[in-house]
Amino acid sequence: MLSSVSCTSTSVCVAFDHSGNVYTTTNDWMPGSVQSKKVGTAMDSVSCVSTTDCQSVNINAKAFWTTNQWFSFKSSKIDGHELASISCWGGTNCSAVDESGYAVTTDNDWINTTVVKIA
Repeated sequence: MLSSVSCTSTSVCVAFDHSGNVYTTTNDWMPGSVQSKKVGTAMDSVSCVSTTDCQSVNINAKAFWTTNQWFSFKSSKIDGHELASISCWGGTNCSAVDESGYAVTTDNDWINTTVVKIA
């Protein structure tokens, strides 16, 4: 089951499923344009700022990021927050929210974070 998608243009998108697979397209998901890669970890929400630069979070309080279409990626534990959704506006600048009403932001690939109760 697909869990999240992020598009960087009208035809270039990245999607995840709950089994740890990443799917990419450069042609609106047309047959032959979809590539898949097993990354082995479930990711629940993704945000991409370019065709290769994406970040993702999951409910296990982990953030993941890549600059090479998930051929390799780094991860970080985020203070126990079960992160449900993410949005990025630059290569290392992202905000994520959890289901308990907290927002978590970073400007350096999750090395330092700011946590704020918003709801």
